[in-house]
Amino acid sequence: MRPERIAACPLIRWRGRLHVVLVTGRRHGAWLLPKGRLEVDLSHREVAELEAWEEAGVVGTACGRPSRIRVPGGGGTQRHMLAYVVHVRRLARQWPECTQRVRQLVRIEHLHLVDIEPAWSQCITRLVGRAG
Repeated sequence: MRPERIAACPLIRWRGRLHVVLVTGRRHGAWLLPKGRLEVDLSHREVAELEAWEEAGVVGTACGRPSRIRVPGGGGTQRHMLAYVVHVRRLARQWPECTQRVRQLVRIEHLHLVDIEPAWSQCITRLVGRAG
């Protein structure tokens, strides 16, 4: 099945610990990964990098093998996505959607304490394992 969207799993080592960068959805306050639609003129990795920038203010590089994920969509449907690790080089103080979303760095070992859809959490755990 073709993915409907591309997600970014921004990872950053901060104060000696690995963190994931999460954002809130625009219509609801749920924590999730930056994500966006496929774009004709961009590769999947480029879409992941663009969404990480627009939604989370992350400047980084998408790499590695993607993880396939299904997350709940509207009306009880499932959205199919590909998620890529984005290695964070820099976190901007301002970015395109900074007034529409909240950004949070979460230590990987504390991810279970965040109110996040289990499919997102499983995806992050899988990608962290691949990233080493």
